[in-house]
Order: sequence, then C-alpha cells, then structure tokens
Amino acid sequence: MAYTVTTTDGSAGKFVWGNKKIRIVDVTFSGSYATGGETLTATDFGMKRIMQVVGSVTEAAGQTTAWVPHWDLANNKLKLFGAAVGATGATEHAAAAYATATVGHLVLIGR
Repeated sequence: MAYTVTTTDGSAGKFVWGNKKIRIVDVTFSGSYATGGETLTATDFGMKRIMQVVGSVTEAAGQTTAWVPHWDLANNKLKLFGAAVGATGATEHAAAAYATATVGHLVLIGR
C-alpha cells in the first residue's frame, strides 16, 4: 500500500475555502489494496486532517475500470467501492494487488 501524489499544475491544485483546505490531486496507487481501505496521511496533502474525499479511481491501461471512493473519517482510510454481480448497492474492492496505472482523481477537503 503505497501512493504518490501529483497535481496537474504544480501548486494550482491547492485552494483555501473559508477555513477549509481543498486539494485537487491525482494519487497513483501501487502495491496492494487491503480490505478496509488505503490509509491516507493528511500531511502528504499539506493538511492536518482530511475530512472528506470525492472523485473517482480508475485502473488498468486506458483507465477502463472505475471505483467509487469513500472516505472513512473514523479510520482515515480511503475505501474503494464498485458493482458486483447480484449485489444491491456497491461492494468494497477485494484485497488484491492494484492494477497497473491505478489512479485516484480526487478532491480532498480538510484543515
């Protein structure tokens, strides 16, 4: 479970909205996804605390698969959810190695 953080235009992905910090980033995941989510460290994004994460996570060459991110505030983890055959609602990504080029296109809100 490792990741690298990039913005599309240097510091252009950093904003302040009232008393909140906003970060628009691409997060490239490597290693393996663990059931229960990927721990994100607020300081990696120039924050003290991540309060919410929205966006999408794509994987595979050509970004042909997408996962819906859910921020688990209590555990500071980014969980990935997607459709499963026969399921009602979305189910969590299984514990598995990340596909090549798994990238989260994310907006983080925090302090």
